[in-house]
Amino acid sequence: MTIDMNIFSDIAFIFLISIVVLILCHKFKIPSIIGFLLAGVIAGPVGFGLVHNSANIEFLAEIGVILLLFVIGMEMSIDKLMKSKRMLFFGGGVQILSTIAIVTALALFFGYEWHLALFAGFLVSFSSTAVDLKILQDRKEIDTPHGQSALSIHIFQDLALIPMILVTPYLIGDGTSNTASAIGALLVGIILIVIVFFASKNIVPTLLYRAAKIKDQELFVYIVLATCMLIAYLSELFGLSLALGAFLAGLIVAESEYSTHALYNILPFKDIFMSFFFVSTGMMFSIAVLFDHYILIIGFVIGAILIKLFTGMLGAFLGGGSAQVVIKAGFHLCFMSEFSLILATIGYTAGLLTATTYQIVLAVTIISMALGPFLINFSDAIAPKLGRRLSKRLRVKYNDDVEECDEIKDHIIIAGYGPSGRNVAHSATFAQIPYRVIELNPDTVKEEREKGVPILYGDAGQSEVLVHAGIMSARICVIVIDNLFATQQAVKMARELNPAIHIIARTRFLGEVENLIEIGAHEVICEEFETSIEIFSRVLHRYLMPRDEIQKLISEIRSGDYGMYRGLQKIPYSLEDVHSMQEDMDIETIRITDASPYSNVMLKDTALRTTHNLTIIAIKRGKSVIPVPAGDETIFAGDIVMVFGKPENVISAFPSESDEEIHGCAVVLPLPEEKPPKGSPGI
Repeated sequence: MTIDMNIFSDIAFIFLISIVVLILCHKFKIPSIIGFLLAGVIAGPVGFGLVHNSANIEFLAEIGVILLLFVIGMEMSIDKLMKSKRMLFFGGGVQILSTIAIVTALALFFGYEWHLALFAGFLVSFSSTAVDLKILQDRKEIDTPHGQSALSIHIFQDLALIPMILVTPYLIGDGTSNTASAIGALLVGIILIVIVFFASKNIVPTLLYRAAKIKDQELFVYIVLATCMLIAYLSELFGLSLALGAFLAGLIVAESEYSTHALYNILPFKDIFMSFFFVSTGMMFSIAVLFDHYILIIGFVIGAILIKLFTGMLGAFLGGGSAQVVIKAGFHLCFMSEFSLILATIGYTAGLLTATTYQIVLAVTIISMALGPFLINFSDAIAPKLGRRLSKRLRVKYNDDVEECDEIKDHIIIAGYGPSGRNVAHSATFAQIPYRVIELNPDTVKEEREKGVPILYGDAGQSEVLVHAGIMSARICVIVIDNLFATQQAVKMARELNPAIHIIARTRFLGEVENLIEIGAHEVICEEFETSIEIFSRVLHRYLMPRDEIQKLISEIRSGDYGMYRGLQKIPYSLEDVHSMQEDMDIETIRITDASPYSNVMLKDTALRTTHNLTIIAIKRGKSVIPVPAGDETIFAGDIVMVFGKPENVISAFPSESDEEIHGCAVVLPLPEEKPPKGSPGI
């Protein structure tokens, strides 16, 4: 067996050049896709000629295309698509069809044959999902109305790629044979979809469940990859494309509850092989064609951007977007796509495009994609003014409220659904606080999902899993995982993805507390420490020590052992500081019932301060909080009042309230104009 050792040198040169180019692209805020294309130009024949066997790179690039379509299929969430179905199907359909119609008509007008004109419409209709998604992520605009509108149309374009791939090989030759072949391919495609549907419901989820149950990560990844490769192979065997099969395989995995975990494991493979696709495309790019036809290429670039800007705005408008959303979405859709490169490669292979035409398409696509970030930045300056004019002219809404997005906000992420995680979830349910659970036990996920618990399968240390759980908009992340390494990874990833989130972690041993605080946890609950305190408190209780003295002692113990990790950090004031000044004072929270004598009474008429020496420092009403309420503030049934004073006075003032309605509350009062510290452990 003879091995072509040049492939190793080719890959090594590509990686080295890509690293240098990507560093420069990052510095000048140019998308990495453009960097890979430039790396291909440099390594290719028109550059330094460092790659000796381009066929090896093209083979790796084909794997990249397969994995790209596989990932796109995995990312398809039917539930999420249905939430924006008008923008997805109507807006996306209008954008695709209007672009194809305009470009085809113009191409026919300039004398191109119908099949080339239609194929040109196919090429121009796509907008780069990869480039735009990266821009939206960097600008934190994914959850904005224009971000959601653009992504909905992007998803429809992704779906439209499949029939275009199917049709492209039949756009050349005589119409009769091609029509028959296309009909035959369509029937085969329907049969394959039926097979995919059966497998998605009965075979693959069972295999993934078994792999997850025995916790074999290698088996899990192999099943996912084998599904992709097998369906892609069957697709080609039936006369369809590998890309179509890969997309259908992605849909199979997407239908299981393990899709998020599978997606995270596949993304590294997809990213690596996709880089080879863009590098191989750059290697085929001819600088000579660019110089020979620069006027034609510039004209095509400007024409494509203007057409796509118009059709993108039209799709967003008919999809229900406001004036400013329409304009911004249009700019997010006005540049061409990596799918144009994939489709152009398929057309060139099928003989639909000549070598020169193929080079022109590459040049137009690459230049258009490179201009994308600059065009989006330009939209920030003109969208407000132009949006107001458009709203007046068309009598439509000027802007959408970001809160209209369906994404969950201000929720709790619970990593781990053991006894501690369940208690947190139950408490959140009782308090009507939204939450999401991340769990790695497939049996638990299956059982709890059937009960309606918002739970997803995955590793909380993986960024894709946390993003899927809404880490960017969550308020608190509670990490109650048994494994220390997994807890550390979850803390690091949560802090990296959302620096503002409050992280509470649980660990077993006291020696692990300091490390968790250093890597980003705000509070760490130590089982070893808390267990010893609980045992000690029960021992003292048996010796008939008063409860308040036991609580005082516990507070001193906690402040002593946990306090060693605070160092010289300036921490916010808490209830412990109040105790140090007056040890018999406490803060209690009390829910006001209909039977309470304070229901529908003004605060100044309660006589709590004069009669019971108590002060109400805050009132929680629904989701809002009234801090330091004035005397004319009325207390209503259902309110939760926060009372400061001696515990015995609280009980005396609220005799009608049951013990379950009165709760101790360690309230943290931040210093003015100061942010909470990165690590301040507590209970």
